[in-house]
Amino acid sequence: MIWIYRKLKVGLFFGAFIDLYLSTYFEFVLSSIFTFRFEIYDTIGEKYSFVIAIFSIIMTLVFIPYISIWIIFSTTETLKRKDIKRVFGKFYEGVLLRGRKERMIGNTKWRIAYTLMITMRRLLIIILAMYVDTIAIQALMILCTNTVFVIYQGRNRPGLGNKTRRDNRIYLFNEVCVGFSTFFYLAFTGLIHDLDTQYTFGWVVCHFITFIIVVNMWNIL
Repeated sequence: MIWIYRKLKVGLFFGAFIDLYLSTYFEFVLSSIFTFRFEIYDTIGEKYSFVIAIFSIIMTLVFIPYISIWIIFSTTETLKRKDIKRVFGKFYEGVLLRGRKERMIGNTKWRIAYTLMITMRRLLIIILAMYVDTIAIQALMILCTNTVFVIYQGRNRPGLGNKTRRDNRIYLFNEVCVGFSTFFYLAFTGLIHDLDTQYTFGWVVCHFITFIIVVNMWNIL
């Protein structure tokens, strides 16, 4: 009985930890990059920040991809086990698991890969923002990743499991809006020198963002 309690306790702890990290890893990685760039480790807090930065990088670049790949190549029978779902369920939450016990169908594998793909995408955005100074390259890479995700969302519908068809359409809608936002982003660079034109684009962006918020709030309510 004590062994069962300890095993359950460990499973719940790791499940909650993974859930928390998948929700906040973007902020952890961004903080880690700032820590490495400034290279100031004088105080105890700065030394702790350095340790957390190394931990965050390892978790994001090693642990998340490793677990995601293991889940992708696991069987549906394995992923439906309660102990596996308790610990790693956040990686494929809301995904409809279909296929035989021996293997999953290809579409399901691509849906489960959503966590891995979104993690790599966010890392790419961080790298572009922190280490790439050329605006044209930033915009081009963002548009390329956005196009890939529009195709991925439309083809695989990763939220088809416990979510409705409307949720998948909202996912796709948001990805398309990211593409339009990238074009608006170019208006505030050196490509347009007229301040009145930039001012007009600013109001267009404000109305566009308001439209996105209203559509997403409507989906929630």
